Amino acid sequence: MRVLLPLFFSLLGAGLFGQRITVQDPIDFITQFQDIYVDDAGTGYAVGTCGAIVYTEDDGANWSLIDGPLTDDNYGAVGCSPAGCAAGVVVGGTGYLALRQGNGNWTVTQEFGTPFGVENIHWLTDQVVIADLGQDEYYRSTDGGQSWSALTLPVNLRDDMSFPTAANGYFLGDDQKIYNTKDQGVSWQETGYTHDTTFRKIFTFDDDVIFFMDAAYDISRSLDGGQTFTTVTPDVNVRTADYFIAFSPDTIGVATGFNTTYLSADAGATWVRPASGEIATGIRGKYHKRGDNVWILGAISAVYYSASGFEDFVSQIPGERDARLLAIAFANDEVGYAAGNFGRALKTEDGGDSWIPIEVRPNSSGIYYNIEVFSENEVVFFSNGLSPQVTTDGGATFTDWLPASVPSEDQQVFHYQRLPGGRQYLLGQENALYTDDGTTYTSVPVSLPRTPDAMFFADDNNGWVAGTRFIYRTRDGGLSWQEITLPTTQPLESLYFFDANNGMTSTGSRVYLTTDGGDTWDTGASPGGYDFRLNADDGGIYVASFSTGNNGTVNRSYDQGQSWEEIAYVCAPFRGGTLTPSGKFFYGIGDGGIIVKVDIDVVNPVRERTVAEPLRVFPNPVSTLLTLEVPPGTRAATVSVFSADGRLVQEDRVAPGQPVHRMDVGLLPKGMYLVRWSGDNGSVRSARIVRQ
Repeated sequence: MRVLLPLFFSLLGAGLFGQRITVQDPIDFITQFQDIYVDDAGTGYAVGTCGAIVYTEDDGANWSLIDGPLTDDNYGAVGCSPAGCAAGVVVGGTGYLALRQGNGNWTVTQEFGTPFGVENIHWLTDQVVIADLGQDEYYRSTDGGQSWSALTLPVNLRDDMSFPTAANGYFLGDDQKIYNTKDQGVSWQETGYTHDTTFRKIFTFDDDVIFFMDAAYDISRSLDGGQTFTTVTPDVNVRTADYFIAFSPDTIGVATGFNTTYLSADAGATWVRPASGEIATGIRGKYHKRGDNVWILGAISAVYYSASGFEDFVSQIPGERDARLLAIAFANDEVGYAAGNFGRALKTEDGGDSWIPIEVRPNSSGIYYNIEVFSENEVVFFSNGLSPQVTTDGGATFTDWLPASVPSEDQQVFHYQRLPGGRQYLLGQENALYTDDGTTYTSVPVSLPRTPDAMFFADDNNGWVAGTRFIYRTRDGGLSWQEITLPTTQPLESLYFFDANNGMTSTGSRVYLTTDGGDTWDTGASPGGYDFRLNADDGGIYVASFSTGNNGTVNRSYDQGQSWEEIAYVCAPFRGGTLTPSGKFFYGIGDGGIIVKVDIDVVNPVRERTVAEPLRVFPNPVSTLLTLEVPPGTRAATVSVFSADGRLVQEDRVAPGQPVHRMDVGLLPKGMYLVRWSGDNGSVRSARIVRQ
């Protein structure tokens, strides 16, 4: 559990992660909210993962981050006194409960030796509070949360406890019975009802009206306090229900794990979709109901509010969360571009401090899979089913990148790579294109079974392409492709090869290694990820990974994927990433349009390594012929040129004893490159050049 919210560093004091991670978009902090409470006076709290607690005094019109009891924790539950949040608020984390009164500091009032978090806070009276752990154990306070007693339920519960009134509570037992308390949680008794299958969800309207959903996804209602039930089968799929809300004995609402809500006026038999308003993310966590006012929570730090029951929600923490970003690339440390689904494309000119929407195609809702940056102003966007679009004015205008002579069926390109020998290779699903002069294009049939999610060439001849349930290899520079051993049936998201034999591919959460070009695979130690990137400065491979619980990590390997270290963590899933050409910053992107910046220079642990000595090159910037002053040696040396994303794009051999080497870089696209000289004794010298 880590703190990753940049506002914490100004409000709460700088921390380790604050020194190296900046959340840039769509808002300036990321959490997965878990619970929310707003009292009658409009004061309230929402709590979530990655140490996030936000506070409001105006019914959520404005929320601000505040300090928590443990700022590196994941908070799971919050509840306020019936007298109002100023009288007392209890927050539950993993293994503890904390109390705050007024605007004072938090006090941890109970620690418990289980790995469980707190699922719900039920504040029944000014003094009686129940902390529901979602297990057979729970905690009860009789002094407003200042001290607690551990109690045990007669059986394990299914779902959470439900208290329609202070004196009356219910829970669903794993023995298919319903239990009731009439003494504010001191003791629990069977209601006398036994169900014919396991329970899933409970929700109540008052002491008499009780609902539950069972394992068959049927909904049952009792009008007599749980003695008898009537069961209906919903006419819509409510399998993904996060929770139900009872608005009356007949009217109930359901929120699914997606961004969908439904209302039923007949106790769950038939359902309609109300106007959802501004809900743009998957619905997460719990809800708070105050009369007709309802607050629900969404992914990527979202809070939604409805003043009219369960429709027309407004977003109380604004941000463009509807898109998933899939591609990001930089021309230098300041200028970069990002894009994803729903036609969303962005540009930054200040190192990500601000991101400005750009329009690649008017009124497009397509998916942009890749971005190729040739300079600050010349950028190509690759999308699904459409020809690549190029801008030469920094995103102000776009035109077709490929000449009209290329047939339309060949213009559906997903991936691009310039091979070390100068050939440019463009991959689609049915066909590929290559050009040696940037003018004449040759079509090659590839007939891939599905959309290619990754492509990588290690040299002019050896390349790989992968996607959902397929991986292919070429040994002839992409003129023909052959299917090879599939390491997993999960979608393959990324590829990187160090030479013709040694490389890796990965799902979003697992890496697979090969030493024979993909004939056989071993499972590596990494969580896998999207967009392997080589940092030519330090020799590390960086990747943005999908982590358990819809979170994201940035990982780094110095031994060709054998072992990895986690260098950053964020409470949202990554779907891609890149290094800036300088190798100083890594950017992770993903669900909800998130963009996260990681400062490589200050991440821990930092690998102790020999820093490459400077390499003298001129002219710089260069247009065609680059001169390198190199140390004379007794053996041949190698000069390698790496693109901004760490791909080898050109390589020369330097004869023994030669103090000066000249190489023609005129065929390289404009942009920034790293030139590395590798000597016969393991010494390395490097320089950054700008091809103009």
